[in-house]
Amino acid sequence: MIKLSGFNKIKTSVFISGKGSNLKNLFRFSLKKKSPIEIVLVISNNSKAKGLIFAKRKNIKNKVFNFINKKEAENKVLKELKKEKIELICLAGFMKILSKNFIQKFKGKILNIHPSLLPKYKGLNTHLKTIKNKDKYNRCTIQ
Repeated sequence: MIKLSGFNKIKTSVFISGKGSNLKNLFRFSLKKKSPIEIVLVISNNSKAKGLIFAKRKNIKNKVFNFINKKEAENKVLKELKKEKIELICLAGFMKILSKNFIQKFKGKILNIHPSLLPKYKGLNTHLKTIKNKDKYNRCTIQ
């Protein structure tokens, strides 16, 4: 772990499914002197996710898991997270719904970057849906 002005950075895994724009922003943030996070692992359910290219370029370990059998995939992901000693998960455009069992294993240590409190706006174009429906507030989900 990186030692930074008196504290260790939080070993973080970012879950993605697509182009990785949130991953890129999280990575830039992680490089700041006072950032509390270190991105050590990227997880995806999509082998063609463009965000994986970014992870490879930045030498961030990355893994792809097939979620056809959700329980099996989640068990493999949990094993990888344990192996890497992950302390925080950022769901950054991850297009799979994780089970209650998975969430319980990381209770209070999952940030879901999503512009509304789920399940109000599922899927893509959530910002547009929020604006179109004239919602007063935008939120993110913290599990």
